[in-house]
Amino acid sequence: MTIGKVISEFVLKVVWPWLVKHVWPIIVKFILQLITRGLGKLRDRLVDSIRTRMHSRVEQAEMQASAAERAGRAAQTPGEREKQEAIAHVWRQVAEQFRQENEDLRQQILDLAKAQESDLSSEVLGTEPELDTTGETPTIQIGSAKGSVPALPMPKGSAP
Repeated sequence: MTIGKVISEFVLKVVWPWLVKHVWPIIVKFILQLITRGLGKLRDRLVDSIRTRMHSRVEQAEMQASAAERAGRAAQTPGEREKQEAIAHVWRQVAEQFRQENEDLRQQILDLAKAQESDLSSEVLGTEPELDTTGETPTIQIGSAKGSVPALPMPKGSAP
């Protein structure tokens, strides 16, 4: 048996189980941190984007309400004043509806991000790398990702 073969077998039978037992949990912890940070950033960006858009819509509705109130105060007839007051009331309701929609969307985003984080975390925690040495070249599979284990590089001048 060549030295390369002995080293390969040692790596596959001794080092690999040690890596899975001691190093893989650290890798999982890092992956979970990445998931949490990534989803947190996405959640924050979505919430900010929606907040900005909805704030603009609320402001526009409030400006319309204020304009209708001014028109009502300047009205020459009671009928025109009532009409403008009704318009202002409707615009205030629209502004409030926009505020509520903003809060509802924000909460939906928070809930979706939390659920997605939980799903991804469960998937990562439930995944363990598997080594298959039955073929000519060993393969590693982690979840649905699979790859061949390359041969160990041997120093120049050593026998294969």
